[in-house]
Amino acid sequence: MRMRIKKHGAERLAACGNLLLERPAVPFASSRDVIGEDLPLWLEIGCGKGDFACGMAEKHPDVCFVALERISNVMVNAVEKAAARADNRPDRLRFAVADAATLTEWFAPRDTPNAG
Repeated sequence: MRMRIKKHGAERLAACGNLLLERPAVPFASSRDVIGEDLPLWLEIGCGKGDFACGMAEKHPDVCFVALERISNVMVNAVEKAAARADNRPDRLRFAVADAATLTEWFAPRDTPNAG
């Protein structure tokens, strides 16, 4: 089934602009670059209508959570849902209209510790 185009989608996204990230000139290196705090940075690729992102932000208030969705028409639902639930979560959830193929333009590579 094809999703209908949202009426006034661009305006509705703009109304929730405090939750939206713009593509940075230099890729984000940490959560400090995203929200101004040093916290673990978690990423959801393909957030759809935002249920998982909102739920995770509420369950993990000590994490900076960024949710990506490449279809801005779908992102309208996600950011509006997050805005409506603002009283139930800390202000550490952000959204980006972006394709996963552009992740290196959004986030700097990080070294991960060796688990073994």
